[in-house]
Amino acid sequence: KDFPTKELEQRISFARGQGVSGAPIFMHSIRKEKMLCWLKPIRSLLEHKFISLEESGTVDLFDWCRTLISSVTVGVLLGERVLEDHALMETFLEIYYDGDPEFAFKGPLKAAGSMLEVGLFGERRVFQRQRDLTDPYIQEEIQNVLAGKPEPNDGSVLSSMVRYWYNRLDKDEAALRSATRRIGNDLFMFTFAAFTNSYAAAAWVMYHILHNTNKTGDNIQPELDKVHQSMEQDNPEFECPGLEKIILEIARLYSPGAFLREIMKPWTMPSTKEVVPKGSIVMLSVGCIYRDSQFFENPLEFDPSRFEPGRDEEKKNAGIFAGFGTGTHPCAGRKFAIWEIAIFASEALRYFDFEILTPPPDHINTVKDIIINAEDHPRLDPSQFGFLWRPIDPVMVKYKRKSSIASNK
Repeated sequence: KDFPTKELEQRISFARGQGVSGAPIFMHSIRKEKMLCWLKPIRSLLEHKFISLEESGTVDLFDWCRTLISSVTVGVLLGERVLEDHALMETFLEIYYDGDPEFAFKGPLKAAGSMLEVGLFGERRVFQRQRDLTDPYIQEEIQNVLAGKPEPNDGSVLSSMVRYWYNRLDKDEAALRSATRRIGNDLFMFTFAAFTNSYAAAAWVMYHILHNTNKTGDNIQPELDKVHQSMEQDNPEFECPGLEKIILEIARLYSPGAFLREIMKPWTMPSTKEVVPKGSIVMLSVGCIYRDSQFFENPLEFDPSRFEPGRDEEKKNAGIFAGFGTGTHPCAGRKFAIWEIAIFASEALRYFDFEILTPPPDHINTVKDIIINAEDHPRLDPSQFGFLWRPIDPVMVKYKRKSSIASNK
C-alpha cells in the first residue's frame, strides 16, 4: 500500500536484496570500520549506567542485562542523542518486550490475540508502534542525505542504512521516501535480533563467569583484562577467541527451538526408511540435536573448550551446529555481539564484585538429564520455542562497587 506503482515496489525489493534477505543492508550498516568507532561510545554508555547504580545492592541478572543491552542497541541504532530521552528508551523496551514471540504467544489467549491482530491489520501492531517511533529519525536522516551531509565516522545504523538505500535506488528522492517503512521494518528486525539474543547471551556469559562453571571465570579473566587495556587506547581493537567460544557454547546449550529446511533432493529417513520427497519442508529440533552425544561430547555439560583447536566440535558438526548461523547469510551482527558483550563483561567485572545468590529450591532446575547438568542451575521452560533460553525465575545477584572505583565516582 505504500508504493505508488508496482514498478517502484519491485525496485525497492530488488534494492533490498531481491526481496529475500536484508543481510547486504545490515552488513553495510555494521561494517568493521563503523563498529570500531562505536566501541568508545558503548563503553561510555555502560560506564554511565554503572556509575548511576547504588554502591551496593541486588539485581535480577537477566533484567539488568536486558536494560543495559537494550540501551546499547538503541544508541547504535539511532545515535547517542536518543539515549538522553528516558521516556523514549522506556518505550523501546516495551516494544522489544511486546514484540518477543515468547511473550506474544505465551498461552492460547495471547496467541489468539496476536493471530487476530495479524488477520485484521496484516501485522502485529507492535511493528506499527516501532515505525511511528523511528519515523521522525528516518525522515531527519533522509533530509541529511538529500542535503549532501556526509555520514559521520561513528554514525548510527540508521545513517548508514538510509545512505545504502539512496545509492541502491540511484539517488532517487521519491523512491527513497517510498522506502521509509521498509527501512523502519529493517531497523526493527536488526535491533530485535540484537535485543532478544544479545541480552540473554550477555546474562548467561556473566552467570557462568560468576558461577565459574568448568573454570569459565578463571579462564576468561585474562582476556577480559586485555579488552579493558585495549579500551584505554585511542583506537581500540581487540579479539576475543575465549569469549566467542563461551558464546558458542551458550548458543549450543541454550537454543531450545527448531528451524525449518527445504529438502533439496529425495531423502530417506534412517529410522523408518520413509522417503521424504524433494521440496518438502522439515522441522529440526536443535534442542535435541545439540544434546546428542554422537555430535557433542558430554552434551549436557557447559564446556566452551569443545570449540578449542583439537576438539573443534563446531567445525566437525558444521552441518549440525548453527551457532551464529550458517550458509550464505550467517548472522551479520556476530562481531558486534561479541565486542558488545566483551566490553559489558569487562567493565562490569572491573566496577563491581558480584555474588550469585543461592536460589530457593523451587527455582532450581531438577531435570539435569534433559536440559543441562549443572549445580543450582535456574529453571528453564521446555516450551520456549525461539531465541536463547531465558530462566523462568529471577536470577538474583548481589553487587558491591569496588573500592578503587568508588573513590573515583
